[in-house]
Amino acid sequence: MPQMMIETFVSQYFWLMVFFFVLNFYMTTTGIPSIARTLKIRKKASFKGDSDAVKGDSIDLNLSLPSTVSEKETITSFNKARQSWLQKNS
Repeated sequence: MPQMMIETFVSQYFWLMVFFFVLNFYMTTTGIPSIARTLKIRKKASFKGDSDAVKGDSIDLNLSLPSTVSEKETITSFNKARQSWLQKNS
């Protein structure tokens, strides 16, 4: 197994440390601040929405629930299509 060869152990350790230092530098300068900025924006937005609800302002959620008629029609059409497919392929 090449990863257990003593001759290449120092080289592998060196490149492992280089990779982790580069990754650590990238995450502390770019990755983590970007994530923190996004979380801060989301937190402000959620508090703004909560304060609007406390004030009594209406929050438009635009919820549209499917009607039971359309669900029944969908199930019926699916069953018809399934039965016709089964008859063709039997």
